[in-house]
Amino acid sequence: MEFELASLRLDIEFALKDAKTGRKLAEAEVTLDEQELYKHKTMFHEIALKDKQDASLLFSVKAMDWGGEYDLYYWGYKSPFDTSFGSVTVPKLYVPPKPQANHTIVNVKLCRNFGMVVFNNGSSEDEIIVCKRSDEPEVLNEVLSDRVNLRDGSNLLQIATGAHHLLMSSLDSSGIKISAIGSNECGQCGISNQDKCTTWSEITDLSSNSLLNIYAGGGHNGKTNNEKVGNSGSSFALRGSNAFGQLGLGDKIDRHSPTSVPINENVRKIAIGNSHTLVLLEDRTMRSFGDNSQGQLGNPQSKECKERLTITEGPYILDVDDVDVYADCNIAIGKGKVFTWGGGVSTPKLVREISARGRVITSVSCGDHCYYAVDNEGKLYAWGRNSKGELGLNHREHADTPQIITELLGKRVSHVFCAEGHAAALVSRNTPTVTRRSEEKPKPIRRNSTPPRPDKSSPRKTCKTQ
Repeated sequence: MEFELASLRLDIEFALKDAKTGRKLAEAEVTLDEQELYKHKTMFHEIALKDKQDASLLFSVKAMDWGGEYDLYYWGYKSPFDTSFGSVTVPKLYVPPKPQANHTIVNVKLCRNFGMVVFNNGSSEDEIIVCKRSDEPEVLNEVLSDRVNLRDGSNLLQIATGAHHLLMSSLDSSGIKISAIGSNECGQCGISNQDKCTTWSEITDLSSNSLLNIYAGGGHNGKTNNEKVGNSGSSFALRGSNAFGQLGLGDKIDRHSPTSVPINENVRKIAIGNSHTLVLLEDRTMRSFGDNSQGQLGNPQSKECKERLTITEGPYILDVDDVDVYADCNIAIGKGKVFTWGGGVSTPKLVREISARGRVITSVSCGDHCYYAVDNEGKLYAWGRNSKGELGLNHREHADTPQIITELLGKRVSHVFCAEGHAAALVSRNTPTVTRRSEEKPKPIRRNSTPPRPDKSSPRKTCKTQ
C-alpha cells in the first residue's frame, strides 16, 4: 500500500505538468474527476486516480494550474506581512525573511493576527513561514513558531483556520494525517481534558487513507471524505462549539469528536463562520444552520436555527458553484452571478455590477463586512467596509459597489485572502492582463456610507470570535 501511494502521487504531479504543456492526460495514466482542472482556480483539486487494476483512490493535491511563480501582495491595517504593523491602503509586495530564488509560493492562509505562507523549493518539500502580529496577545500567537516543520517525507495538503485554532493535513506513505494547534475550549482540536493545544498534535479520529478535506472557523470545524452518499459527493461531519446549533444536529451540545450531520445528500464543500455553517451540496443548493442574528443563514424567518435551512434569493433557490465565509458574512458565486448576505442582511443580494453579462467572475472571497472577486482576466474587485484600508483602494471610504484595485491593474491576480481589517492576494509573475491601467477607470463610489454593524446584543463565547 505504501508503494502504491507514493507511485500514485508521482503520477499526479507528472500528469498536471503534462497538462500545462498540452499533452493528453491519458498519456500519464490519470483521469480527472468531474471537477475540471482549472475550475475556480482553487489551490486544491479532487482528482480520481485509477491504477492498472482500476482501483480508485481519491487525493487532495496541490494544484499546479497556476502555471508559474507568484508574488504575494498585502494591504490593510496591521497586516502580519507588514513588519511595521501599520496601515497600508494600497497593495504592497511581501518580501520573505530569507528569500530564495528557487522557492515559489504555493499556498497562503490569513487570519486576524497571523498569516502563513507555504513555499516549495521545486521538490516535494514545503517550507511554511508564519508571520505574526506580536502586539496581539492571542493563543495562536503564543504557541505558533516562526516556521512549521512537517514530518519527514510528508507533503502539506491543506491548512484550515479557525478563530483561535488551526488544522493541517499532510500526506505520507501511510496516508493522510490531520494535526491541530491552538484553543481547544470547545473540543475543536480533538484533544481530551485540555483547553489549549500548545504543540501540533495529530487528531487520530480524522486521519485517513482516502481523500479528506478539512474546514475550520470560529470554535468548530468539519471534514468531508469520499464515503459516497449517492453516486457522487461526500459525507461530512462537524465537531466543536455548538452553542447556536451551528453543528446542525438539532441541539446545542458541543461535540468533542467528529459527528455526522444528518443530511442525506451529497456534499461538495463546507464553509464555517463564527457561529454558523453553510453546506454546499452536489446539486448546487446550500443548507445553513446556527446563529442567524445577522442574517448569516440567508433566511429572515429565524434568529437561530438548529436544523437545516435552504438558502434562497427571493423565491429562487440559489444555484451555487462556490461559497466563502468570514465571521457572520457570506459571499457565493453561481453561473457567473455573485451574491452576498449576512452582516445585517438576511436575504442574499445580487451584486449586479460584477454579475453583468460579459464579465466572468472566477473566484470570490469574504472578509469582515468586505468582499472581493477575481475575474477571468485576473482583475481584482473589492467593496464593503473600508475604515482600515482593507479594500486596497488608497483611501478609507466605504464602497457600496465593487471597485477595481487599480494598483494591481496590468497584473493577473489568482486568488485573494481576507481577514479582519486586512487582505492579501497572489499575483502571477508570468501572465499579466492585457488591460492597462489607463484603459479601465474605477467607478465613482458613494462616500460616507456605512455597512451594517454586528448586533452586540447576542452573547458570544470567546471561541467563536474570528
